[in-house]
Amino acid sequence: MRRRPFPSVQLRGFSLIELVVTIVIISALAVFAMGRFSDEDIFSARGYYDELVSATRFAQRYAVASGCNVRIQINATSYALTMQNAACGAGATVQGPTGEVFAGAAPAGVTVTGDTGAYDFDASGVTAGGGTLQVQGGGSIHSFTITADSGFVNQ
Repeated sequence: MRRRPFPSVQLRGFSLIELVVTIVIISALAVFAMGRFSDEDIFSARGYYDELVSATRFAQRYAVASGCNVRIQINATSYALTMQNAACGAGATVQGPTGEVFAGAAPAGVTVTGDTGAYDFDASGVTAGGGTLQVQGGGSIHSFTITADSGFVNQ
């Protein structure tokens, strides 16, 4: 009868089959994940959409807080906030919370369509006209609505 020289030593580790299967699964997940990140216009469109919705809501809240009419001018590639009352400095740009001019431009490959133009919020936060805007980029479309007579921004 033959005894093992080191009876307390046990073999540990992965078999070759387990190693190959693990590498195949990780490779498949990597290929899938890389496909999601290949078109950054999708992420740029969503980011600009969020920025535009926030700017519109800021215009409404700023009008209420300041007591001045605030206009957000939205076109296909940019937006800007300006004051509309003579007493508040008509035509002056609105400054953001950190003191910068509250305006923005769409990233490359991203456009805004729909009811672009000017939306004026009065001191009570109401806008006379409403509309629906779409932010498009990378094959994705994100819409939001500015409700007439309330100024509510609905995503």
